[in-house]
Amino acid sequence: MFVSDNKVRTYLSLIGQRTKHLMDQRLLPYDITPQQARIIGFVCSRQRQGTIVNQRDIEEAFELRGSSITSLLQGLQRKNFIVRHPDPDDERRKIVTVLPKGEALMSEFEVVFHEIDERMMQGIAPEQQQQLVQALEQMARNLA
Repeated sequence: MFVSDNKVRTYLSLIGQRTKHLMDQRLLPYDITPQQARIIGFVCSRQRQGTIVNQRDIEEAFELRGSSITSLLQGLQRKNFIVRHPDPDDERRKIVTVLPKGEALMSEFEVVFHEIDERMMQGIAPEQQQQLVQALEQMARNLA
């Protein structure tokens, strides 16, 4: 059975807009975008696991072109959230490292992300949440 009247697209769009608005409000004092915060979070998470992250890893994870990632990372570097330096094994690659300012931001925002997730999932049973995630994963694969 197919849900008609583009309800899926409408609600996904609405959820995205509302989530972005909440994130924009919380990030305003830090002068970074939600996308930049997600990049810091991605790199920070990998660093905590002991993994070295290069710019290409970020491009693949976020499905963005090199120039877009470069611009985002340059902004974060100017604001002292991250540093980029050449990979000693391959000078063409840039290793990305989160600085203490970025670590502190992520520690704070892990709480914010959790609050937003909890708010979004209010009234939805755990098994429904799991089904939702599986359905969204399948939708993403269908569009790849």
